[in-house]
Parts: sequence; C-alpha cells; structure tokens
Amino acid sequence: MCIDDVDGEHKDAQRAVCVVMRGIMADGSAENYSWSNCVFIEWLMSLESCLDVFETWFLLVVEEINDRKQRIYTKKLLLSMDPHKDNCPLIWDKMTFEVFSHYLVTKKRKEEEAGQFKPMIGVAVH
Repeated sequence: MCIDDVDGEHKDAQRAVCVVMRGIMADGSAENYSWSNCVFIEWLMSLESCLDVFETWFLLVVEEINDRKQRIYTKKLLLSMDPHKDNCPLIWDKMTFEVFSHYLVTKKRKEEEAGQFKPMIGVAVH
C-alpha cells in the first residue's frame, strides 16, 4: 500500500514507521560494512608488504593493543570516519587495485574451502 493512499492519522503513523525503519536499516548496513572493512584491514595488517598503506598514527595505536581490541577500535574508527576530518586509517593513494584484487581472491578461496562461497550469476550470462 502506498502512503499516498492512506489518509490522516494512518499516513502520519506510516511515515513515522518509515523513518524508524530507514534508521534501523542504515545503522545495520553501517555496522555490517564496518565489520567487513575490519576484516580487510586485518588482512592488510597481516601482510608486511602492505603496512605502508596505513597512516602512522593508526599503526602506533593498534600495535599497543591485542587483536580483539584492535577490531573494536578499528570498527569504531570506521563508523566515525568523516570526509572533513583526517581520520581514515588508510592512505588511499597507496592502495592499488592489485592489493585489493589479491584480497578478494584470498577471501574467495577461504570461503570456497569452508563451503560458503556462492558464485553470483550476472545478467550477461543469460
């Protein structure tokens, strides 16, 4: 049912529900996205050759804390990132396509080994 088809009180109630659901969905998406990015950052940190893609201040903070606290710190940091602040832990100019594609291949292999990989069929296949 379209909101425009409802009158008065019910229309206001439906709008209120939409606002709440948008907030829940946006927050949930941000949480999921930040956890996925934490996994990527952990993977990058595990490769000695990729440490130069990190801001020095980030490496100094995470070297002093255990893995669990690193994840929590990184997740909070990712959720609080602001394009008007300098609080991104990565130096994007140093991030190459080769590094990111290597991550995707590595992730795909792990999922295949665990039996969790579900290939996506694109429209072009049909």
